[in-house]
Amino acid sequence: MISIVQAYLVEINAKLIIRSAIDPEHLPENIYSQITEFIHREEDLLDLDVALFALPDQDDGSASH
Repeated sequence: MISIVQAYLVEINAKLIIRSAIDPEHLPENIYSQITEFIHREEDLLDLDVALFALPDQDDGSASH
């Protein structure tokens, strides 16, 4: 029996807070590399954009009440 592979277009929108000791200049390319590790065929990657926005410093990451 032949199994037919179905292709799907998947759109993922996410905004994450990343805490990292990596130089901010290199963080977007590091994240991009990690995401593309899951893409098996380069031509299947239609669009990927990684943008970095610095957040104000917080002592422990919790908000005061």
